[in-house]
Amino acid sequence: MRILTLNTWHNNGPSLQRRNALIQGIIQYSPDILLFQELFDGDWSKELQTRLGYPHLVSTECTHSGLVVLSKLPPDDNEIYRMNTKSPFENYWRYALWAGLRGDGHRLDVFNTHLSWELEDHSTREAQVREFWSFIETHRSDNGFAVVAGDFNCTPDSPAMTWFIAQSRFIDTYGTLYPDAAGFTWSNRNLFAQNHRPVLPDRRIDYILANHAFAENRLKRCEVIFDKAQTLGVFASDHFGVLAEFDVSDGPDL
Repeated sequence: MRILTLNTWHNNGPSLQRRNALIQGIIQYSPDILLFQELFDGDWSKELQTRLGYPHLVSTECTHSGLVVLSKLPPDDNEIYRMNTKSPFENYWRYALWAGLRGDGHRLDVFNTHLSWELEDHSTREAQVREFWSFIETHRSDNGFAVVAGDFNCTPDSPAMTWFIAQSRFIDTYGTLYPDAAGFTWSNRNLFAQNHRPVLPDRRIDYILANHAFAENRLKRCEVIFDKAQTLGVFASDHFGVLAEFDVSDGPDL
């Protein structure tokens, strides 16, 4: 099973060329489950679903959510959560999205989020991951598989991520396989990131995390993707994505 996460950067920049690069990449990587952030356009979500042939779409109508799940596995339930912690630097709320997916008698809970982005906003992200974990604990199955993904806007050694990993005991898929690699998902090699104001440092801020039941002895690979420019030097987004692959030969039947 392949799971992909990407902050899509909404409709910014050369959106038509970026959308083409996004579609080409998804066809190339062939994920079974897609978790998007900043996909605020519901019509574009449905178009992606149709053009890529995903039978199931879980999205939200919240103006500032932009959290979307496309899946080959059917969802039996889902919920959007609006976080109570609002950044003093932002005039909108942050959200988390849960979808409970079913396959061949197995359950896979997927959680998607996007935390506040300002570099100095550490305390907000620390509070948001605590809220996020409470939301996860309420919805995940005790004996099932679980994946958490999204744009956390903080590095692996940040207080927010170290707390979340310690509390959840979820496995950082990329960090586990490549503990000494930078794995930047925000990189100034990307001209869209380079042109961001203020200029932000290169960092690994996008993650796929999995509980031990799913990751232990099942995690086969994880890589940073969408990290190369397509035609005319266009990247799919201002972020790079992450793709993780799991062996589910005795799990959900795809």
